[in-house]
Order: sequence, then structure tokens, then C-alpha cells
Amino acid sequence: MASNSGAPLRSEFAGDADMADIVRLFVEEMPTRVEALARCWEEQHFSELQRLAHQLKGASGGYGFHDLGTSAG
Repeated sequence: MASNSGAPLRSEFAGDADMADIVRLFVEEMPTRVEALARCWEEQHFSELQRLAHQLKGASGGYGFHDLGTSAG
């Protein structure tokens, strides 16, 4: 189960210069993803919420955020 310690999430690729740009883009897009998830929840669009959470689960691991992927799952 994912940690709920309140500590900042950190990509396992944080020190990888080759991954830095795409990890940064993923992080920069996160507020938009969170807003979409929240909107789906509030509007009870559960099938869309499930789709977005599934996308986030899959993408998170690829960017080195496995705990986020576990939570999204």
C-alpha cells in the first residue's frame, strides 16, 4: 500500500538527467489531472473517473512514481 506520510513524492528517476525533462512535464501536468479527477467525482462521472485513474496508474510507474500509481489503482 502507498505511503500516506505526507512526505513529498519523488520520482525514482530524480537523479537521471535523461529522464528529467519528461518527469518534469508529468509533474507540471499533475494539477490538471487532479482537477479532472475531482470534477469527475463531484459530477458523479464515475466511468470517466475510473478511466482517468487507470491512466494515472499506468503513467505513474513509467515516470518513477510507483506509490502514486498504487494509490490511483
